[in-house]
Amino acid sequence: MQILMLGVKEFPYGISAKYEKFPGGGTARYVISISKHLADNGFVVHLIVRKMPGQKLYESIGNLKIHRVFWINNKYLRWPSFSIASFLRSFSIINKIDLIHSHGSFDAIFGIILSRLFKKKIIGTPHGLTSFQAEGRYNKITVRLTASLERMSFRKLDKIIFLTNAERDVVFEKLNMNHLNYEIVNMAIEPIQVNRTQSTLFKIVFIGRLVPIKGLENLLCALKQIPENILKSIKLFIVGDGFIRTELEQFSKDHKLDEFVHFEGFTTNIEQYLNDASLYILPSTGGEGLPVSMLEAMSAGVPCMVSNFEAPFSENTFISLSNNNLKQLQNQLFITLKILQNYKVLVKKGNWKSKINFQ
Repeated sequence: MQILMLGVKEFPYGISAKYEKFPGGGTARYVISISKHLADNGFVVHLIVRKMPGQKLYESIGNLKIHRVFWINNKYLRWPSFSIASFLRSFSIINKIDLIHSHGSFDAIFGIILSRLFKKKIIGTPHGLTSFQAEGRYNKITVRLTASLERMSFRKLDKIIFLTNAERDVVFEKLNMNHLNYEIVNMAIEPIQVNRTQSTLFKIVFIGRLVPIKGLENLLCALKQIPENILKSIKLFIVGDGFIRTELEQFSKDHKLDEFVHFEGFTTNIEQYLNDASLYILPSTGGEGLPVSMLEAMSAGVPCMVSNFEAPFSENTFISLSNNNLKQLQNQLFITLKILQNYKVLVKKGNWKSKINFQ
């Protein structure tokens, strides 16, 4: 069987960080990982990705076929230019394809057009809901238009693959639809191998793209409210890059947090931050699928504090933020810093749970 994967924008993972400010996130890591495993198990997998300087337009790695296209490196044009180029490139390989698998809301639209034109089966994984993520950051017309496009595309998929029950529930609730053909397939990750050591400071680690949905503004505001005698024992490492990095760095400097907050930029070597991390934190404002970095932190034995996107774990495996407002984040951080020893059981339970269900 030959599969066309739509939605991943680079190969290998992390290559785009050398050439743009907005490198790929967890979705790219997931798609590349699952594509490699499918290829290793006899499936022929085609990826259409952006061409970076010095890369070949076509590369064959066993059963993994990499097709690269030109694109415009601009904040506003990079997605539409890549989407159009990859859509046109797919015409040259579509006849040999047995199944299309789209990742993300908008790539599903192009996949559906291909499936209808060439009578191919298509499945799709949302990886969160774009319209939900846009709430509060874009005007209501934009949000409604995005939701309408998502509703239309999801209905035309032959099957939707949700990563969690929570992701399914968000789609059903926000798009007012519950008669979809779907399966729930938990995300798989490569386990993180680290030699856990004890940091002399309380080391908080965030790993992900620096975009509004991640709630980093609230996190910095919460740190600002922590008493100075406690704050001086904290280091926050923000690992990742994105278009709000400059304003986050400026906020940190303006409020005299730069002594405690370190912006590390993008890296593929997250093990160096998880080795002695005291706490992994993800204060997202909503719309998450199932974050890869959270599963990796759990597999490395790091306690996790996660916002209320209804992660598929029992409450005794991570620290849950009942909501994502500033006061809740501030209070939970303070409590955790004061009585972390009570959360040590989370490490073993979270690590065990991630190994059982997500590797």
